[in-house]
Amino acid sequence: MIIMTINERIRAVLAGKPVDRLPIRPHRIDPLKKQYTHPSYDRLVELVKEKCDPIHEIAPYGAATVWMFGKAQMESASFRDESGIDRTTVKFNTPGGPFSYEYACRPGNMSAKTKRVIETDADFERWVNADIGPVAEPDPEVIQTEIRRCGQDSIVMLPVASPAGAVADYMLGSEEMAIWSITRPEDIFALVEPIFKRTMRYIEQVLEAAKPHPIIVWLGECEMVAPPLLSPEWFRRLVVPYDGEIIKMVHAFGSQAIVHCHGKQKQILDHLADTGTDGLHPLETLPIGDITLREGKERIGDRMTIIGTVQYDDIARAPHDKFRKIVEEVVAEGTPRGRFILSTTASPYESVLTDHMFENYRTLIEIGRGWKG
Repeated sequence: MIIMTINERIRAVLAGKPVDRLPIRPHRIDPLKKQYTHPSYDRLVELVKEKCDPIHEIAPYGAATVWMFGKAQMESASFRDESGIDRTTVKFNTPGGPFSYEYACRPGNMSAKTKRVIETDADFERWVNADIGPVAEPDPEVIQTEIRRCGQDSIVMLPVASPAGAVADYMLGSEEMAIWSITRPEDIFALVEPIFKRTMRYIEQVLEAAKPHPIIVWLGECEMVAPPLLSPEWFRRLVVPYDGEIIKMVHAFGSQAIVHCHGKQKQILDHLADTGTDGLHPLETLPIGDITLREGKERIGDRMTIIGTVQYDDIARAPHDKFRKIVEEVVAEGTPRGRFILSTTASPYESVLTDHMFENYRTLIEIGRGWKG
């Protein structure tokens, strides 16, 4: 087979077509973005650039939630409290008034939201009746510049929250969403519907600006409405019709979609496939999830490409000999019948990459490059 470019390889594997070698994508290690600034990451970034199939994430509006709030003026204020926790308030001044959420984190750790947009009945009424304003329009030249930067050595990917996931994460919180599914089910749809329409418009504008080049749309956060937080039936109602419609539009532009969903997937795996997605990241296997890679491949491996399924905790903590066996087993179970990208389930959390982690990343890449299918 002729040697493929990274762009060709990723698009082919997502389409279920043969590829020249096993695609490898350590999650969110992006040589063009270089989000990991500590020098300890430099050798990993170079290894990924040389040996792997990196995908380049873009944020054409500058903030992940601007699409929710249109051309609103965003304000952000941060401080470190007496216990050393960094706290941030993000405020959007819309034509319908201000809305905000807050998050906190310890330096070097992942953040967690401490306040959502809707915390009272008054917040809900104000939101559903507010004039949020139009969705901001991207600068086509910014997007075309990122596409040119990728060339054939990467492919542009637009990360977006699934509409239901956005409502659960930014607006209600997953626990409150679960309560509302019992006490206020119609109000959930009153929140999801307009976010869905804004998400469609947001993605449509980016796809238009990217023409004639295909990109990847990454739909994340639907795990926020997955079991055990909500029932499989609620997941179907909140994800399949809305994400499915988005993915239909993505395909109409000649682009492709990946759904990102952690958690217990056995009861919702067919629903994930029913969205029409080209890929799923990750297939959450045992012991973190409730399914094996072999079972996942048997159930939906002909309907979408599986991206995974090496647990990040194993990258960070597994002894080298054990880690090698883990990766070898993943490759053996994931590669039959194609439609598989060797990847990690998460990106590095640590501000400093240890020698142990680098060696495990190098082992993953070595095994992936050595696979002969």
